[in-house]
Amino acid sequence: MALLSAPEESPAASGLVAGGAAYLLGVAVIVGTALAGVAPATGVWERSDGIGYLLVHHAAHLPVWQFTVQWPVVPYTVVLATVLVVAGFVVTQHVRDRVGTGFRTGSSIAVGYVPVTLIVSVALVLGHGAITPIRMMAPTLLVGIVIPGLLGGIGGVLSDRYDRRTAGVSQS
Repeated sequence: MALLSAPEESPAASGLVAGGAAYLLGVAVIVGTALAGVAPATGVWERSDGIGYLLVHHAAHLPVWQFTVQWPVVPYTVVLATVLVVAGFVVTQHVRDRVGTGFRTGSSIAVGYVPVTLIVSVALVLGHGAITPIRMMAPTLLVGIVIPGLLGGIGGVLSDRYDRRTAGVSQS
């Protein structure tokens, strides 16, 4: 992808672009679904307007709250997980001189995901009186670092396996 081109082709530089793009794509899916009238009108979706879209996006990463699965956001959880795995795959495919494993390279998308997550978390704290900084700490760490790092890493591993398979086919 030309968008990911960087002179040094480092995982961090590519991860910064891919992670930020993955975050924005996830928000676009949430907003687009709500504007198209396809989103359910229950649960966290009742608050989906303006900054509320960002709350829904955060919530879609973590569909289990207080030991209860929030079924209205589960389809978006699947979409966001897919976007993160694909972003990790793309970064790993893009970085020719890989540093470390495919998992490490793919998980570099967290470099681009975490700054946007931090900005959104601050906006949510400032925009909603019921959300406190303490209550946002764990979700911010999970949504900004753990989830994109893990799912991007899975994409990196899949990229490595794809490369091995295609290398085996071309040698035959």
